[in-house]
Amino acid sequence: MRVLEVSQNFPSKHYNIGVFIKQSIDAVAKTGKVNIEVVSPKAFVLPHKIFPRFPYSRFSELPLKEKHKGYAVHYPRYIYPVPKRLFYPLTGALYVLSVNRYIKKNIFKKKIPDLIHAHAVYPDGYAMAKLAEEMKIPLITHIRGTLVRRIAAEWPAIRKRIFWTLKKSERILAVSEELKDRCAEMVIQGEKISVAPNGVDTNAFRPQSTEEMRKKLGIKSKIVLLCVGDLKPVKG
Repeated sequence: MRVLEVSQNFPSKHYNIGVFIKQSIDAVAKTGKVNIEVVSPKAFVLPHKIFPRFPYSRFSELPLKEKHKGYAVHYPRYIYPVPKRLFYPLTGALYVLSVNRYIKKNIFKKKIPDLIHAHAVYPDGYAMAKLAEEMKIPLITHIRGTLVRRIAAEWPAIRKRIFWTLKKSERILAVSEELKDRCAEMVIQGEKISVAPNGVDTNAFRPQSTEEMRKKLGIKSKIVLLCVGDLKPVKG
């Protein structure tokens, strides 16, 4: 089976954003049952050597393609208009123009994948929904939170794109029951939404002796509270 994984948040050697996305792709690649190719679009930026303080300027140092363990990663460039608060609704269209063309020219000419997996609804999922519809390839779209909760509420134009993308998706993966419910409000076919929580490496994270860990970490307090995530009401 051939799968095209698409995520602009796939980490690179310069930016460690989206490490969990790479880890999930790595886990699938290790099974040896899936032929994976990754597309991680990056914004056009000013050259880092000339403008080292320009935001995300190190994107300019990324090759168009590099080999990871078990799969290739493509970094096609597209125009990302700023400021985001004014132009974000345009990002999806600009993504489609550049990235979809790159995929058809550099990946689909070799072999069409059996499945496309977009790791965000917008702009990844929006662009891939158009490509999947054109090429008649099933699309799985991942729902991870911010887009459905905040951005869809702030930008009505993007909410329409999100709604359309979810409608066009063969399956939808939500990382929590709460997100599944929000997604079901926008998609009539609620049966195509599944909950797939982010995975965990149980070799690194596993239950251990409380007393031994207290001694190891030098914790003497009787009560210890641990919060992982943003300090926001939406996180509970």
